[in-house]
Amino acid sequence: MGRISRDLVIDTPAETVYRYVSDPRNAPRYISSIRRIVSGPDLAPAEGQAWVAEADFMGRMHALNLRITRLTPNAEVHFAMEGSLNGELMLLLTPSPRNTRTAVALYLEVESVPTLLLNAMLGGLLSDDMQRLKQVLES
Repeated sequence: MGRISRDLVIDTPAETVYRYVSDPRNAPRYISSIRRIVSGPDLAPAEGQAWVAEADFMGRMHALNLRITRLTPNAEVHFAMEGSLNGELMLLLTPSPRNTRTAVALYLEVESVPTLLLNAMLGGLLSDDMQRLKQVLES
């Protein structure tokens, strides 16, 4: 199993960051590998819900379910990726003392890809995705 992570600080309160990243419908706006959300509930995100997504991983399109496995308000969001590609996407949020900024750590685990290959193929892309998230939430 491969695992990579990236982190940064966003000049936005944790509540705003959490609300945005906990909704899988926003994933294509900041995770470049997720091309689009095909279907899913039109409800507020909750543990156990799943959305069908199309993802481009290492040059191949994959259909996968993004299932919410854990939500801790203003602190963490976990998605299971299930389908032709299996893994987990985790976002951990740490608010600043005055809650004007949020440290965001993103972890990606993929079952069938070693860490070295995952870093080589997606390391830069994941860094760009985190910058895109920062840009979206600070504008």
